[in-house]
Amino acid sequence: MDMLKPVAKVVEQYFYATYHGDADGIRNVFHKDATINGFLDDKFYSWSVEAFIKNIVDRPIVAKNNEKYNKRIFAIDVTGPIAMIKAHNLVADVEFTDQISLALLSGQWKIINKLFTAS
Repeated sequence: MDMLKPVAKVVEQYFYATYHGDADGIRNVFHKDATINGFLDDKFYSWSVEAFIKNIVDRPIVAKNNEKYNKRIFAIDVTGPIAMIKAHNLVADVEFTDQISLALLSGQWKIINKLFTAS
């Protein structure tokens, strides 16, 4: 079975959910104990899934404001039940580079960690 497509689909769903401020969509793709860590404006952040969701939904929703949004997955590596995706996202005028780790749990790919930097 080609495992690249199911892994990429989870990350595409994540991109869609964050762009639209969809809290349930974000919860659906993350493992409940996942962590989101990274740098924004030279400051380090570390969030639980729920704290990350709050951060997304408490700000103006990018999709509602028709702001710039572009995403590109440029590397996928799947080894058995683990996977890694490297992606680039342009959200409004902020450029993100994401390294997203996933695990195949109970037959579903879930994001277990997101590491990011933004400029």
